[in-house]
Amino acid sequence: MIEAEAVTEDIWAEVDKSVESCSLTHCGFCTFECPMYKEFGFESYTSRGKKLLIKNLRKGRDEDILNLSEFSPNDLEKEFFACTLCGYCDFICAPSSDSQAAVRNTQIFEEIRALLVENGIFPEEDVELCKGIKNHFNPWKGARRTDKKNVAKELIGLGMKDAEKDSVNSILYVGCTTASFAKSTDFPLGNIVKSAAKILSSVDQDVGVLGKEEMCCGGILKRTGFVTAHNPHWSSFEECMTKNLDLFERLEIQEIITACPGCAKTFAEDYKDEMEDLGIKTVHLVEKMVELLDEGTISLGEFPIPMTVTFHDPCHLVRHLARFRQLEGNEYGVEKVVEGPRKVLKAIPNIEFMEVPIYHGFRSHCCGSGAGLNNAFHENALNVGKRRAAELEDCLEKGNHEEKAIVTACPFCNIMLREALRQLGSEKNVYDIAEIVGEALDGAV
Repeated sequence: MIEAEAVTEDIWAEVDKSVESCSLTHCGFCTFECPMYKEFGFESYTSRGKKLLIKNLRKGRDEDILNLSEFSPNDLEKEFFACTLCGYCDFICAPSSDSQAAVRNTQIFEEIRALLVENGIFPEEDVELCKGIKNHFNPWKGARRTDKKNVAKELIGLGMKDAEKDSVNSILYVGCTTASFAKSTDFPLGNIVKSAAKILSSVDQDVGVLGKEEMCCGGILKRTGFVTAHNPHWSSFEECMTKNLDLFERLEIQEIITACPGCAKTFAEDYKDEMEDLGIKTVHLVEKMVELLDEGTISLGEFPIPMTVTFHDPCHLVRHLARFRQLEGNEYGVEKVVEGPRKVLKAIPNIEFMEVPIYHGFRSHCCGSGAGLNNAFHENALNVGKRRAAELEDCLEKGNHEEKAIVTACPFCNIMLREALRQLGSEKNVYDIAEIVGEALDGAV
Protein backbone atom coordinates (compact mmCIF):
# COMPACT_ATOMS: atom_id res chain seq x y z
CA MET A 1 0.00 0.00 0.00
CA ILE A 2 1.26 3.48 -0.90
CA GLU A 3 0.15 6.73 0.65
CA ALA A 4 -1.08 8.96 -2.17
CA GLU A 5 0.67 12.09 -0.94
CA ALA A 6 1.10 13.47 -4.46
CA VAL A 7 -2.64 13.70 -4.94
CA THR A 8 -4.39 16.57 -3.21
CA GLU A 9 -7.71 16.37 -1.39
CA ASP A 10 -9.22 18.58 -4.08
CA ILE A 11 -8.21 16.08 -6.75
CA TRP A 12 -9.68 13.18 -4.78
CA ALA A 13 -12.92 15.18 -4.65
CA GLU A 14 -12.69 15.61 -8.44
CA VAL A 15 -12.02 11.88 -8.82
CA ASP A 16 -15.04 10.97 -6.69
CA LYS A 17 -17.27 13.44 -8.54
CA SER A 18 -16.07 12.29 -11.95
CA VAL A 19 -16.23 8.55 -11.23
CA GLU A 20 -19.69 8.93 -9.71
CA SER A 21 -20.86 10.82 -12.80
CA CYS A 22 -19.50 8.05 -15.02
CA SER A 23 -21.16 5.37 -12.87
CA LEU A 24 -24.51 7.13 -12.96
CA THR A 25 -24.65 7.96 -16.65
CA HIS A 26 -22.36 5.35 -18.21
CA CYS A 27 -22.80 7.40 -21.39
CA GLY A 28 -19.46 6.56 -22.99
CA PHE A 29 -19.40 9.84 -24.95
CA CYS A 30 -15.68 10.10 -24.15
CA THR A 31 -14.98 6.95 -26.16
CA PHE A 32 -16.44 8.19 -29.47
CA GLU A 33 -13.65 10.55 -30.50
CA CYS A 34 -10.91 9.56 -28.07
CA PRO A 35 -7.71 9.28 -30.15
CA MET A 36 -6.35 6.53 -27.91
CA TYR A 37 -9.52 4.47 -28.16
CA LYS A 38 -9.27 4.71 -31.94
CA GLU A 39 -5.64 3.67 -31.72
CA PHE A 40 -5.82 0.77 -29.24
CA GLY A 41 -9.48 -0.24 -29.25
CA PHE A 42 -9.73 -0.82 -25.50
CA GLU A 43 -11.86 1.22 -23.13
CA SER A 44 -9.11 1.24 -20.49
CA TYR A 45 -7.42 3.96 -22.61
CA THR A 46 -10.47 6.23 -22.52
CA SER A 47 -11.40 8.71 -19.82
CA ARG A 48 -14.14 6.46 -18.44
CA GLY A 49 -11.83 3.45 -18.45
CA LYS A 50 -9.03 5.29 -16.66
CA LYS A 51 -11.38 6.67 -14.02
CA LEU A 52 -12.77 3.22 -13.28
CA LEU A 53 -9.19 1.97 -13.02
CA ILE A 54 -8.42 4.75 -10.54
CA LYS A 55 -11.46 3.70 -8.52
CA ASN A 56 -10.12 0.15 -8.39
CA LEU A 57 -6.65 1.41 -7.50
CA ARG A 58 -8.03 3.18 -4.44
CA LYS A 59 -8.49 1.05 -1.36
CA GLY A 60 -11.55 2.96 -0.28
CA ARG A 61 -13.32 6.23 -0.88
CA ASP A 62 -12.48 7.54 2.58
CA GLU A 63 -8.85 6.48 2.50
CA ASP A 64 -6.51 8.29 0.14
CA ILE A 65 -4.43 5.20 -0.57
CA LEU A 66 -3.63 3.50 -3.85
CA ASN A 67 -2.98 -0.22 -4.12
CA LEU A 68 -0.46 -0.46 -6.94
CA SER A 69 0.82 -3.92 -6.04
CA GLU A 70 -2.11 -5.74 -7.62
CA PHE A 71 -1.61 -4.17 -11.05
CA SER A 72 1.06 -4.65 -13.70
CA PRO A 73 3.41 -1.62 -13.84
CA ASN A 74 3.65 -2.05 -17.62
CA ASP A 75 -0.14 -1.93 -17.98
CA LEU A 76 -0.42 1.11 -15.72
CA GLU A 77 2.36 2.84 -17.64
CA LYS A 78 0.67 2.35 -20.98
CA GLU A 79 -2.90 3.04 -19.88
CA PHE A 80 -2.02 6.31 -18.13
CA PHE A 81 0.88 7.59 -20.24
CA ALA A 82 -0.29 6.55 -23.73
CA CYS A 83 -2.61 9.53 -23.84
CA THR A 84 -2.24 13.02 -25.32
CA LEU A 85 -4.32 14.63 -22.54
CA CYS A 86 -6.03 16.39 -25.42
CA GLY A 87 -9.00 17.39 -23.26
CA TYR A 88 -11.70 16.09 -25.61
CA CYS A 89 -13.13 14.09 -22.72
CA ASP A 90 -13.22 17.24 -20.55
CA PHE A 91 -15.26 19.06 -23.16
CA ILE A 92 -17.59 16.21 -24.07
CA CYS A 93 -18.21 15.26 -20.42
CA ALA A 94 -19.32 18.76 -19.44
CA PRO A 95 -19.39 21.36 -22.25
CA SER A 96 -21.03 23.86 -19.90
CA SER A 97 -19.14 27.09 -19.19
CA ASP A 98 -20.18 26.77 -15.53
CA SER A 99 -16.98 26.13 -13.56
CA GLN A 100 -18.93 24.15 -10.96
CA ALA A 101 -20.20 21.75 -13.61
CA ALA A 102 -16.85 21.32 -15.36
CA VAL A 103 -15.18 17.92 -15.30
CA ARG A 104 -11.39 18.06 -15.14
CA ASN A 105 -10.37 14.65 -16.40
CA THR A 106 -6.99 15.75 -17.72
CA GLN A 107 -6.11 17.37 -14.39
CA ILE A 108 -6.95 14.12 -12.63
CA PHE A 109 -4.82 12.08 -15.02
CA GLU A 110 -1.88 14.46 -14.61
CA GLU A 111 -2.05 14.01 -10.85
CA ILE A 112 -2.20 10.22 -11.17
CA ARG A 113 0.79 10.31 -13.52
CA ALA A 114 2.70 12.26 -10.86
CA LEU A 115 1.82 9.60 -8.31
CA LEU A 116 2.96 6.81 -10.64
CA VAL A 117 6.24 8.63 -11.33
CA GLU A 118 6.82 8.89 -7.57
CA ASN A 119 6.58 5.11 -7.48
CA GLY A 120 8.84 4.46 -10.43
CA ILE A 121 6.16 3.81 -13.04
CA PHE A 122 6.74 5.85 -16.20
CA PRO A 123 8.10 5.43 -19.75
CA GLU A 124 11.91 5.31 -19.69
CA GLU A 125 11.95 7.63 -22.70
CA ASP A 126 10.67 10.45 -20.48
CA VAL A 127 13.90 10.47 -18.45
CA GLU A 128 15.65 12.06 -21.44
CA LEU A 129 13.22 14.98 -21.24
CA CYS A 130 14.22 15.57 -17.62
CA LYS A 131 17.92 15.34 -18.40
CA GLY A 132 17.64 17.64 -21.40
CA ILE A 133 15.96 20.38 -19.40
CA LYS A 134 18.45 19.97 -16.56
CA ASN A 135 21.47 20.27 -18.83
CA HIS A 136 20.28 22.51 -21.67
CA PHE A 137 17.03 24.17 -20.47
CA ASN A 138 15.37 22.25 -23.32
CA PRO A 139 13.79 18.75 -23.50
CA TRP A 140 14.52 18.10 -27.18
CA LYS A 141 17.27 15.64 -28.04
CA GLY A 142 20.31 17.45 -29.44
CA ALA A 143 19.13 20.84 -28.14
CA ARG A 144 21.69 23.35 -26.88
CA ARG A 145 21.33 26.43 -24.71
CA THR A 146 22.83 28.41 -27.60
CA ASP A 147 19.72 27.61 -29.70
CA LYS A 148 17.67 30.21 -27.86
CA LYS A 149 20.58 32.65 -27.83
CA ASN A 150 20.87 32.40 -31.61
CA VAL A 151 17.13 32.85 -32.14
CA ALA A 152 17.12 35.85 -29.81
CA LYS A 153 19.99 37.43 -31.75
CA GLU A 154 17.93 37.20 -34.96
CA LEU A 155 14.83 38.61 -33.28
CA ILE A 156 16.75 41.55 -31.81
CA GLY A 157 17.89 42.28 -35.36
CA LEU A 158 14.20 42.42 -36.33
CA GLY A 159 13.34 45.05 -33.71
CA MET A 160 12.93 43.06 -30.50
CA LYS A 161 14.74 44.26 -27.38
CA ASP A 162 17.20 42.30 -25.28
CA ALA A 163 15.23 41.70 -22.08
CA GLU A 164 18.44 41.09 -20.12
CA LYS A 165 19.79 44.54 -21.01
CA ASP A 166 16.75 46.69 -21.80
CA SER A 167 13.80 47.45 -19.58
CA VAL A 168 10.69 45.89 -21.16
CA ASN A 169 7.13 45.29 -20.04
CA SER A 170 6.56 42.24 -22.22
CA ILE A 171 8.61 39.34 -23.51
CA LEU A 172 8.17 37.12 -26.54
CA TYR A 173 8.75 33.72 -25.01
CA VAL A 174 10.28 31.67 -27.84
CA GLY A 175 9.78 28.19 -26.37
CA CYS A 176 11.95 25.09 -26.60
CA THR A 177 10.37 23.53 -29.69
CA THR A 178 10.59 26.61 -31.88
CA ALA A 179 14.19 27.27 -30.78
CA SER A 180 15.29 23.67 -31.38
CA PHE A 181 13.81 23.55 -34.88
CA ALA A 182 14.52 27.15 -35.92
CA LYS A 183 17.11 26.04 -38.49
CA SER A 184 15.64 22.62 -39.30
CA THR A 185 15.13 21.77 -42.95
CA ASP A 186 12.53 19.07 -42.17
CA PHE A 187 10.53 21.13 -39.67
CA PRO A 188 11.48 24.79 -40.18
CA LEU A 189 9.91 26.66 -37.27
CA GLY A 190 12.17 29.71 -37.17
CA ASN A 191 9.78 31.80 -39.25
CA ILE A 192 7.13 31.53 -36.52
CA VAL A 193 8.93 33.75 -34.03
CA LYS A 194 10.45 35.92 -36.79
CA SER A 195 6.91 36.60 -37.99
CA ALA A 196 5.84 37.27 -34.40
CA ALA A 197 8.68 39.76 -34.02
CA LYS A 198 7.66 41.42 -37.27
CA ILE A 199 4.04 41.77 -36.11
CA LEU A 200 4.89 43.09 -32.65
CA SER A 201 7.62 45.44 -33.89
CA SER A 202 5.24 46.90 -36.50
CA VAL A 203 3.14 48.42 -33.72
CA ASP A 204 6.06 49.52 -31.54
CA GLN A 205 5.28 46.97 -28.89
CA ASP A 206 7.68 47.19 -25.94
CA VAL A 207 8.68 43.53 -26.23
CA GLY A 208 11.96 41.81 -25.46
CA VAL A 209 13.44 38.31 -25.72
CA LEU A 210 15.36 36.33 -23.12
CA GLY A 211 17.90 34.42 -25.22
CA LYS A 212 20.02 31.79 -23.46
CA GLU A 213 18.45 32.69 -20.10
CA GLU A 214 15.07 31.41 -21.30
CA MET A 215 14.28 28.29 -19.27
CA CYS A 216 11.82 25.61 -20.38
CA CYS A 217 8.34 26.42 -19.05
CA GLY A 218 8.25 22.90 -17.57
CA GLY A 219 4.91 22.07 -19.16
CA ILE A 220 6.11 18.76 -20.60
CA LEU A 221 7.31 17.72 -17.12
CA LYS A 222 3.93 18.60 -15.60
CA ARG A 223 2.10 16.61 -18.28
CA THR A 224 4.36 13.56 -17.87
CA GLY A 225 4.24 13.52 -14.07
CA PHE A 226 7.73 14.77 -13.20
CA VAL A 227 6.40 17.46 -10.89
CA THR A 228 8.88 17.18 -8.02
CA ALA A 229 12.59 16.31 -7.96
CA HIS A 230 13.26 12.55 -8.04
CA ASN A 231 16.89 12.53 -9.18
CA PRO A 232 19.61 15.20 -8.93
CA HIS A 233 20.39 14.70 -12.64
CA TRP A 234 16.78 15.27 -13.72
CA SER A 235 14.81 18.49 -13.89
CA SER A 236 11.28 18.81 -12.50
CA PHE A 237 8.30 21.04 -13.13
CA GLU A 238 8.75 22.73 -9.77
CA GLU A 239 12.39 23.55 -10.57
CA CYS A 240 11.43 25.08 -13.91
CA MET A 241 8.65 27.12 -12.37
CA THR A 242 10.89 28.45 -9.59
CA LYS A 243 13.64 29.49 -12.01
CA ASN A 244 11.18 31.13 -14.40
CA LEU A 245 9.36 33.06 -11.70
CA ASP A 246 12.65 34.30 -10.23
CA LEU A 247 13.72 35.51 -13.69
CA PHE A 248 10.38 37.17 -14.47
CA GLU A 249 10.35 38.93 -11.12
CA ARG A 250 13.94 40.13 -11.48
CA LEU A 251 13.24 41.57 -14.95
CA GLU A 252 9.89 43.04 -13.78
CA ILE A 253 8.02 41.38 -16.64
CA GLN A 254 4.33 42.28 -16.87
CA GLU A 255 3.25 40.25 -19.90
CA ILE A 256 4.37 37.02 -21.56
CA ILE A 257 3.50 36.52 -25.23
CA THR A 258 4.16 33.11 -26.74
CA ALA A 259 3.36 31.30 -29.98
CA CYS A 260 3.35 27.94 -28.18
CA PRO A 261 -0.03 26.92 -26.69
CA GLY A 262 1.74 24.47 -24.38
CA CYS A 263 3.79 27.29 -22.84
CA ALA A 264 0.72 29.54 -22.71
CA LYS A 265 -1.31 26.87 -20.90
CA THR A 266 1.52 26.23 -18.45
CA PHE A 267 2.00 29.88 -17.54
CA ALA A 268 -1.73 30.70 -17.45
CA GLU A 269 -2.95 27.61 -15.59
CA ASP A 270 -0.10 25.86 -13.82
CA TYR A 271 1.61 29.08 -12.68
CA LYS A 272 -1.74 30.82 -12.15
CA ASP A 273 -1.49 31.86 -8.49
CA GLU A 274 2.19 32.80 -8.65
CA MET A 275 1.73 34.82 -11.85
CA GLU A 276 -1.21 36.68 -10.34
CA ASP A 277 0.90 37.50 -7.29
CA LEU A 278 3.55 38.99 -9.59
CA GLY A 279 0.96 40.76 -11.76
CA ILE A 280 2.04 38.93 -14.92
CA LYS A 281 -0.41 38.31 -17.76
CA THR A 282 -0.02 35.43 -20.24
CA VAL A 283 -1.34 35.64 -23.80
CA HIS A 284 -0.93 33.42 -26.82
CA LEU A 285 0.18 35.20 -29.98
CA VAL A 286 -3.23 34.48 -31.56
CA GLU A 287 -4.90 36.44 -28.77
CA LYS A 288 -2.49 39.32 -29.23
CA MET A 289 -2.99 39.42 -33.02
CA VAL A 290 -6.79 39.43 -32.70
CA GLU A 291 -6.56 42.18 -30.10
CA LEU A 292 -4.37 44.30 -32.40
CA LEU A 293 -6.76 43.73 -35.32
CA ASP A 294 -9.82 44.60 -33.24
CA GLU A 295 -8.13 47.81 -32.10
CA GLY A 296 -7.22 48.66 -35.68
CA THR A 297 -3.56 48.77 -34.67
CA ILE A 298 -2.55 46.48 -37.53
CA SER A 299 -4.14 45.99 -40.93
CA LEU A 300 -3.82 43.05 -43.29
CA GLY A 301 -3.22 43.26 -47.00
CA GLU A 302 -3.26 40.75 -49.83
CA PHE A 303 -1.48 37.44 -49.44
CA PRO A 304 1.25 37.05 -52.12
CA ILE A 305 -0.45 34.08 -53.84
CA PRO A 306 -4.02 32.73 -53.94
CA MET A 307 -4.18 29.93 -51.38
CA THR A 308 -6.84 27.68 -49.85
CA VAL A 309 -6.30 27.04 -46.15
CA THR A 310 -7.96 25.23 -43.29
CA PHE A 311 -7.21 25.72 -39.60
CA HIS A 312 -6.17 23.01 -37.18
CA ASP A 313 -7.07 23.97 -33.60
CA PRO A 314 -4.31 22.91 -31.18
CA CYS A 315 -5.68 21.11 -28.12
CA HIS A 316 -3.66 23.27 -25.73
CA LEU A 317 -5.08 26.37 -27.39
CA VAL A 318 -8.79 25.52 -27.48
CA ARG A 319 -9.64 22.77 -25.02
CA HIS A 320 -7.11 23.97 -22.48
CA LEU A 321 -6.39 27.70 -22.77
CA ALA A 322 -9.78 28.75 -24.21
CA ARG A 323 -11.56 26.43 -21.77
CA PHE A 324 -9.55 28.02 -18.96
CA ARG A 325 -10.63 31.48 -20.16
CA GLN A 326 -14.23 30.24 -20.39
CA LEU A 327 -14.32 28.88 -16.85
CA GLU A 328 -12.92 32.22 -15.66
CA GLY A 329 -15.88 33.92 -17.34
CA ASN A 330 -13.70 35.57 -19.99
CA GLU A 331 -15.83 35.08 -23.10
CA TYR A 332 -13.79 37.58 -25.12
CA GLY A 333 -10.76 35.42 -24.37
CA VAL A 334 -12.62 32.39 -25.70
CA GLU A 335 -13.64 34.31 -28.81
CA LYS A 336 -10.05 35.39 -29.46
CA VAL A 337 -8.71 31.86 -29.11
CA VAL A 338 -11.40 29.89 -30.96
CA GLU A 339 -12.94 32.31 -33.45
CA GLY A 340 -9.92 34.59 -33.66
CA PRO A 341 -7.77 32.53 -36.04
CA ARG A 342 -10.70 32.14 -38.43
CA LYS A 343 -11.48 35.85 -38.24
CA VAL A 344 -7.85 36.64 -39.09
CA LEU A 345 -7.62 34.21 -42.02
CA LYS A 346 -10.94 35.30 -43.50
CA ALA A 347 -9.80 38.94 -43.38
CA ILE A 348 -6.84 38.34 -45.71
CA PRO A 349 -7.47 38.84 -49.46
CA ASN A 350 -6.26 35.93 -51.60
CA ILE A 351 -6.86 33.49 -48.73
CA GLU A 352 -9.79 31.10 -49.14
CA PHE A 353 -10.75 29.58 -45.79
CA MET A 354 -12.29 26.11 -45.57
CA GLU A 355 -13.62 24.72 -42.28
CA VAL A 356 -13.34 21.05 -41.36
CA PRO A 357 -16.94 19.84 -40.89
CA ILE A 358 -17.87 19.19 -37.23
CA TYR A 359 -14.35 18.57 -35.94
CA HIS A 360 -13.12 22.10 -35.38
CA GLY A 361 -12.91 24.45 -32.41
CA PHE A 362 -13.63 22.64 -29.16
CA ARG A 363 -14.40 19.45 -31.14
CA SER A 364 -11.14 19.50 -33.10
CA HIS A 365 -9.33 16.17 -33.33
CA CYS A 366 -5.90 15.94 -31.73
CA CYS A 367 -2.69 15.79 -33.81
CA GLY A 368 -1.16 13.20 -31.46
CA SER A 369 1.80 15.23 -30.27
CA GLY A 370 0.82 16.21 -26.74
CA ALA A 371 1.64 15.19 -23.17
CA GLY A 372 4.68 13.08 -24.02
CA LEU A 373 2.91 10.63 -26.35
CA ASN A 374 5.15 11.53 -29.29
CA ASN A 375 8.22 10.98 -27.13
CA ALA A 376 7.35 7.63 -25.55
CA PHE A 377 4.91 6.16 -28.09
CA HIS A 378 5.95 7.76 -31.37
CA GLU A 379 4.29 5.30 -33.78
CA ASN A 380 0.97 5.60 -31.98
CA ALA A 381 1.28 9.39 -31.96
CA LEU A 382 2.04 9.38 -35.68
CA ASN A 383 -1.04 7.25 -36.37
CA VAL A 384 -3.15 9.85 -34.56
CA GLY A 385 -1.44 12.56 -36.60
CA LYS A 386 -2.10 10.78 -39.89
CA ARG A 387 -5.81 10.49 -39.13
CA ARG A 388 -6.03 14.22 -38.40
CA ALA A 389 -3.86 15.16 -41.41
CA ALA A 390 -6.07 13.10 -43.73
CA GLU A 391 -9.14 14.85 -42.34
CA LEU A 392 -7.60 18.29 -42.94
CA GLU A 393 -6.43 17.30 -46.42
CA ASP A 394 -9.92 16.12 -47.38
CA CYS A 395 -11.27 19.51 -46.35
CA LEU A 396 -8.71 21.33 -48.49
CA GLU A 397 -9.61 19.35 -51.61
CA LYS A 398 -12.92 21.23 -51.75
CA GLY A 399 -11.05 24.54 -52.19
CA ASN A 400 -10.72 26.50 -55.42
CA HIS A 401 -7.04 27.46 -55.39
CA GLU A 402 -4.20 25.29 -56.64
CA GLU A 403 -2.04 26.16 -53.65
CA LYS A 404 -3.43 24.54 -50.49
CA ALA A 405 -2.07 24.48 -46.95
CA ILE A 406 -2.90 23.65 -43.35
CA VAL A 407 -2.59 26.51 -40.87
CA THR A 408 -2.20 25.98 -37.15
CA ALA A 409 -0.92 27.92 -34.13
CA CYS A 410 1.32 25.43 -32.35
CA PRO A 411 4.89 24.27 -33.06
CA PHE A 412 4.11 20.73 -31.83
CA CYS A 413 1.12 20.44 -34.17
CA ASN A 414 3.20 21.93 -36.97
CA ILE A 415 5.87 19.22 -36.65
CA MET A 416 3.42 16.34 -36.26
CA LEU A 417 1.20 17.37 -39.18
CA ARG A 418 4.23 17.84 -41.44
CA GLU A 419 5.49 14.36 -40.60
CA ALA A 420 2.01 12.85 -40.98
CA LEU A 421 1.46 14.46 -44.39
CA ARG A 422 4.78 13.07 -45.63
CA GLN A 423 3.80 9.62 -44.40
CA LEU A 424 0.58 9.98 -46.37
CA GLY A 425 2.51 10.96 -49.49
CA SER A 426 1.17 14.52 -49.50
CA GLU A 427 3.17 17.56 -50.55
CA LYS A 428 0.89 20.05 -48.81
CA ASN A 429 2.55 22.51 -46.51
CA VAL A 430 1.85 23.49 -42.91
CA TYR A 431 2.12 27.10 -41.75
CA ASP A 432 1.76 28.83 -38.44
CA ILE A 433 -0.86 31.57 -38.51
CA ALA A 434 1.84 34.07 -37.52
CA GLU A 435 3.63 33.34 -40.81
CA ILE A 436 0.43 34.03 -42.78
CA VAL A 437 -0.18 37.29 -40.92
CA GLY A 438 3.45 38.33 -41.33
CA GLU A 439 3.14 37.94 -45.12
CA ALA A 440 -0.18 39.80 -45.17
CA LEU A 441 1.38 42.73 -43.31
CA ASP A 442 3.68 43.23 -46.28
CA GLY A 443 0.65 43.55 -48.53
CA ALA A 444 -1.09 46.14 -46.34
CA VAL A 445 -1.47 49.59 -47.87
